[in-house]
Amino acid sequence: MRLLHAETLEFKTFHDDELPEYLILSHTWGNEEVSYQEMRFLQQLLALPGHLRSNTALVAAMEAAAGLQANLRGHDSIKRRSGYKKINKTAKQAREERCEYFWIDTCCIDKSSSAELQEAINSMFVWYRRSKFCAVYLEDVKTTPGPFAFGSALRAARWTTRGWTLQELIAPRRLYFFDGYWNLIGWKESDAPSISSVTGIPYYVLETGDLSQASIAQKMSWAAKRQTTRVEDRAYSLMGLFGIHMPMLYGEGDNAFRRLQEELIRTTPDDSVFAWRAKKSSLSRYSGLLAKSPCEFGDSGNVTRGNGVFALSNLGLRLETKVCSLSDADMKQNWDKSMFSCVLDASEKGQKIAFLIRELEPSKHARVAVDTTRSCSAMSAERKTLYFEHTPQIPRLFRSRAMHCFHLRPPKYPTFPILGTISKVRPHDLWDSKQDEILMPQSGFDGYDFNVATEKMHFISLVWLSSFLASVGREISTWAILLGYDLSTGRAWCTILKPNDRPGGWPKPDACTSEWRSAIQEFEGFENCDEKDCASFEELTGFSGGNIRVEVSSGLRHGLISHIVDIYESQ
Repeated sequence: MRLLHAETLEFKTFHDDELPEYLILSHTWGNEEVSYQEMRFLQQLLALPGHLRSNTALVAAMEAAAGLQANLRGHDSIKRRSGYKKINKTAKQAREERCEYFWIDTCCIDKSSSAELQEAINSMFVWYRRSKFCAVYLEDVKTTPGPFAFGSALRAARWTTRGWTLQELIAPRRLYFFDGYWNLIGWKESDAPSISSVTGIPYYVLETGDLSQASIAQKMSWAAKRQTTRVEDRAYSLMGLFGIHMPMLYGEGDNAFRRLQEELIRTTPDDSVFAWRAKKSSLSRYSGLLAKSPCEFGDSGNVTRGNGVFALSNLGLRLETKVCSLSDADMKQNWDKSMFSCVLDASEKGQKIAFLIRELEPSKHARVAVDTTRSCSAMSAERKTLYFEHTPQIPRLFRSRAMHCFHLRPPKYPTFPILGTISKVRPHDLWDSKQDEILMPQSGFDGYDFNVATEKMHFISLVWLSSFLASVGREISTWAILLGYDLSTGRAWCTILKPNDRPGGWPKPDACTSEWRSAIQEFEGFENCDEKDCASFEELTGFSGGNIRVEVSSGLRHGLISHIVDIYESQ
């Protein structure tokens, strides 16, 4: 560990078994921080004999080696920065606490060394825990609060919103708060109730630093509203709270949080790691069991630990748990027999946590309606082994009565120099031209009783596809593609309707009434076809001799189960 001497501001490195008492600073970064290289430049400059300090060429070479910009060169420019003043104030606090050394993350880590940076991040929690004293500098708190206003000042401080400061709050045993003028305004021991109210961290954790009783979901909830500059740091800043060590791969984005959860799965049996809720969802949204970010644990502050049996496997995440069928009391629209309630051992307010899952294939499941959790009777639960992929792979012939949309992929013409465009879509109010999506009418799920066997609910859409000859930019053909979706069975259907022989292709939508009536009549009898016919299509020779082909398969569109429509030239 590299520390700064409180009197000389010289660096000294210590091994773990020889660390002296030191003060550690917790703060938020600004635009004028001083780096390790710049501190080394000041130290080396101070060590030079007087006649060499006046050697302009030598000093310029040292400045360049320290990475100083040409317009900022000179030791005086560094010492005028707010970051250097922060170092001096921290040194003063260290001397007042009778600490010979102190540590600041801005300049005590050589961030040009990826190995040193990784070691520092993996050791950060321990370094704060071992410190004699932690000084929290709330730079943006400029008005010293009264004796009962500390909570308000802390709530308004930027420090409370940052990801890295969470472990810096919990780990130290002695922690004092200073305002922007370095006036003491509070300390953890006496102000723990206010700190708990602002941060959501239980009083006993602040008082003792004991994290052994807090569930994974609880710890995640403390970080739910905190932000970091780098996406990856939302995961890396939590490693100390969980006692996790893993390599840092800046550039991996959201995958860092996934890796953190996978490490937790490998090292702890607490199944509250699955007790998260997304903000927006529906029965059309399919997900694995891992959360996308700490934000999804925002409502999990009261979730207690649960001893579960789960592991990572080559088939996905394997979970041994209780599963129970849905009853009318659980769900008003109990129309999907492949949906179940999955029960965890973790609980909330005395009730076991459960969530909805959907069977995709035997033993292969996905979580649905990820914005809710529910409970079910243990009497009706059956223990099963389930497998969940992080991003579920939806079978091509998969059926669901909660599809999100028809997603029209760009037409593909491998042989002829033809450009295809979608010129019209009916119903136009459900067509999203930017996303190439025909949205399913939401009233079909909220306004109908799916248990009424006599109710026939079909969604029909008509798409006009125009083709242009690339070489001359002239329209050469128009097809009308009829897409159908049976809300009562979850089956999709499509056909290509023959265009008019007259120039201009298909007639106006208002003239299609008879064609629509014919298509709907044909569709109502389509459910009697066998399994393979459900994904079939009709093929007609297009105008000017070109053939087109349409295929409908199931898949995920932005995490939502949807019909994927491929239109391409037939070979």
